Amino acid sequence: MASENVEVNQTIKVVYGIVVTILLLLAASMILGDYGTSDAGLLLIIVFLFIRSVYEFYKSLLEKNKKSMIFEFVFVLVVSVMLINIFFFL
Repeated sequence: MASENVEVNQTIKVVYGIVVTILLLLAASMILGDYGTSDAGLLLIIVFLFIRSVYEFYKSLLEKNKKSMIFEFVFVLVVSVMLINIFFFL
């Protein structure tokens, strides 16, 4: 049972690293590139913040760190509101 948890946590960590790296590279490409606008790059940065916050919330949940968990939950809510506002007002 414990080895399954370690494998799942390792898989989540690897997938998180890959997704975050791709998001940041795409955001930098869109912001600094000649094509497109920086709006898409900013949207990718906000999505990056959302994914990072959810991952940190998950880690805090596993470590049973309540103060950090509350902070990350509030940050997830704030970024979610930002994403909703961007999608509706674009």
